[in-house]
Amino acid sequence: LDPKLDVQPLKHLDSNAEQIKPSLLTVSRITLFEPYKGHEYVIKAMPQLLKSFPNLVYDIVGDGDRRPILEVLAEQEKVSHAVRFHGVVSDEALTRLYANAWVFVMPSHVEGFGFVFLEAMAQGTPAIGGNTDAAGEVIVDGQTGFLVSPTEPDEIAKAVTHIVGNDALRAQMRHDCIFRAQNKFHFDQFKRDLMHYLSELTAQKP
Repeated sequence: LDPKLDVQPLKHLDSNAEQIKPSLLTVSRITLFEPYKGHEYVIKAMPQLLKSFPNLVYDIVGDGDRRPILEVLAEQEKVSHAVRFHGVVSDEALTRLYANAWVFVMPSHVEGFGFVFLEAMAQGTPAIGGNTDAAGEVIVDGQTGFLVSPTEPDEIAKAVTHIVGNDALRAQMRHDCIFRAQNKFHFDQFKRDLMHYLSELTAQKP
């Protein structure tokens, strides 16, 4: 749907990134008005994840009046050293973060669609989303990522572990993410789908 999805995957720009430090990424507003994005449940999953992946980091892009609450939570969970708040970043920096992330994770429970999932998948980054909203329209569970109960840190940790701990699965998911983003959600495909639906509606008129 978004022409920005035509960007080329940048994984090759940092070929040693995976050998250095696995990373999770969330991109969203961080506001008290929209407290449903799920950052806190990822942070609560971090202690468990760090036991298996000591070098794991969680990158959070975005800003807002809820950020201080998340920063305090990271301290309370004793994971502040592994949670990096980037604030608002440039388009170039954001694209690089998408490309170098091992997993995009945003277990929202009322997401209307989730363009950020597509932006991540266009860069070959598997995505984890909630199973109670529209994330399932983008993420194919088990193929381009996982759908989880959005308020269950254990489920989030399990899904992350499946991807981060399995090189072959992650490589296959990267391929499937790019293929799905380019073929299912490419702007030309959107135009074809729109014309198809309009034709169906026209044919139904008496």
